[in-house]
Amino acid sequence: MKRRPKVEYQTAEQIEAEVKRLEQRAESFADGDARQSALREAAKFRTYAAMKRWVGAAKPSADER
Repeated sequence: MKRRPKVEYQTAEQIEAEVKRLEQRAESFADGDARQSALREAAKFRTYAAMKRWVGAAKPSADER
């Protein structure tokens, strides 16, 4: 299995790219546990990306303070 950098250190765009790779991998699986697991993992990563965008947008920059 390929090692991935920790989500904390990735940008939202990098996480979205990982989501696309996971979804493509899930497409190659037949219906069953492996496919569901890959789709579940992709959903988690998509949530992480959304949270990163939300936190990044909520944080004021030094110029705005």
